[in-house]
Amino acid sequence: MQMLATGNPMQSLKVTDPQSLTDDDAGFSLTELMIVMFIIGVVSSFILMTAPRTSSDVERKADDLVQTLSSASELAVISGVAHGIDIGVSELTVVHLVSGKWMPLPQARVTIPQNMVLSVEGVDVDQAQWVPEIVLDPIGSATPARLRFEGSGGALDVTIDAGTNVSLEESFAR
Repeated sequence: MQMLATGNPMQSLKVTDPQSLTDDDAGFSLTELMIVMFIIGVVSSFILMTAPRTSSDVERKADDLVQTLSSASELAVISGVAHGIDIGVSELTVVHLVSGKWMPLPQARVTIPQNMVLSVEGVDVDQAQWVPEIVLDPIGSATPARLRFEGSGGALDVTIDAGTNVSLEESFAR
């Protein structure tokens, strides 16, 4: 084994023979590597959680409709008053039954952008203007329907069943 003095007594000797290294000097321990991998994982998860989620207009509008349908259904049960969804050309409006008349709820609308198409299955959209196409009863039942949002970002189906369960599914071509 050969050792070279560096000339400075404060510095350690430099080992030139690699076989003279002990196991402690050979590299990183498994514990050190695991700690570094854990830190990298935690930091990357924070980055992914704070990164903005990109979603299409279709997905955002479908999410808005799911929230609106769920809220209107819950409101109908809690208030004991029938609510409904009036499907218009450019918007969906939440209405409630007051003294035998369907009245719109303020700020309870989902607008449909011009670059998006909304198709409805399971309900009669040619009814008179004052009758909502989807009725949400205070006993927890609803008019079953499927609403499809189609746009440049794809197509999504929003389905409401007779028990007021609302679901969102990716739509496939038929």
